[in-house]
Amino acid sequence: MSLTYQPFAEVPEVVELGKQLDKNVGVGERWLTLALSGALFTAGLRSRGLAAVALHAGALALSARSVTAHCPLYYRMGINTNRPGAATPEHEETTEAGSQD
Repeated sequence: MSLTYQPFAEVPEVVELGKQLDKNVGVGERWLTLALSGALFTAGLRSRGLAAVALHAGALALSARSVTAHCPLYYRMGINTNRPGAATPEHEETTEAGSQD
């Protein structure tokens, strides 16, 4: 067995959990960011020179944030606006069972 062997690396549940933990931008905020990105891109088309480049760069950054649902600034600040769905029935049963003991 090599030193880099990771026994849980290919377990689908672990992979999915890693993907969920990486997302720190909520759905509503993603749509708002995408709309703002479009506005910046349009403003960049109407501008010239360095202003156009800056506006397009900002639009690209906001588009990437919207598509990936990950914000590096939020990550650094410890902010997470991504709220996964309500608790599943299995989760509710385990928490109820745990509180009865």
